[in-house]
Amino acid sequence: MVQGDVDELPPSPGSQKDYKLWETRATYGDVEQRWILIESQSRKAHRALWEPELKKLEKRLSRALKALTSQVFACKPDAYEAILRFQDSLSVHQLSHVCIDKVSPKCPPGRPAKAKANRPENKVIGYQIQATLERKDATEKQYQQQRSRFILATNLMDEQQWPADKLLTEYKGQQTVERGFHFLKDPLFFTSSVFVKKPQRVEALALLMALTLMTYTLAERKLRHTLVQEKQTILDQKRKPTDRPTFRWVTQAFQGVHLVTIDTVKQISNLTDERRKIVRLLGSSVEPYYASN
Repeated sequence: MVQGDVDELPPSPGSQKDYKLWETRATYGDVEQRWILIESQSRKAHRALWEPELKKLEKRLSRALKALTSQVFACKPDAYEAILRFQDSLSVHQLSHVCIDKVSPKCPPGRPAKAKANRPENKVIGYQIQATLERKDATEKQYQQQRSRFILATNLMDEQQWPADKLLTEYKGQQTVERGFHFLKDPLFFTSSVFVKKPQRVEALALLMALTLMTYTLAERKLRHTLVQEKQTILDQKRKPTDRPTFRWVTQAFQGVHLVTIDTVKQISNLTDERRKIVRLLGSSVEPYYASN
């Protein structure tokens, strides 16, 4: 399905402009499923996603072909067999301008022999292959489809309740959750260095992680929404303006902020203009924690 034609598959309506959807039904592992073929139009038009991989393959095949054409075979059948073996190993390329040339010994220095039959150029010591490597007509299309298509399989068979477009939206929404748990498992986060044995403590730690992830997600959503609403940006880790920052970067940006006490007066240190801006964008529930006394 990923590399084949979709003419026989019924298209599914979708509201997301970048995607085309087709759907079919299949049975896998004795479980009836819906298979949704999804094609991203932006990835399909992006040659940089697949062309470097194809060029890397061609470089490797060119080295192998050069080694093959440098060999001298004792007879023509051996050369033909080597050509067929090499051609069978190709998947998206083919050999063209194939020929088998006779190999004659090099002429020794001095005067050439008088007898024509005794001249080196009339003797044959072996056979060499000459061939050119080229892409098949469908090669680029095949790589395009491999990098722009994927199959989403589900056992939710009710098409009215779970249309293909809704399933795609739910699937893409998993990235936010997975990115959040990646943040929790990062060595910079405290859970990587906490070891508990009792089941009750494991459950308590899991609850704390879930609450932390919920706070992380809500704070990121709040910050992005306010940035878009006010048409503003903050600097990302590359010092470039963005209106879609990750909250992980925000937490790292605040690592240099400390609460210090000088003569019984508590103050916030290292609160730069950029950090103050982030605090303001996060709203009134956050601002009191960074207010100077």
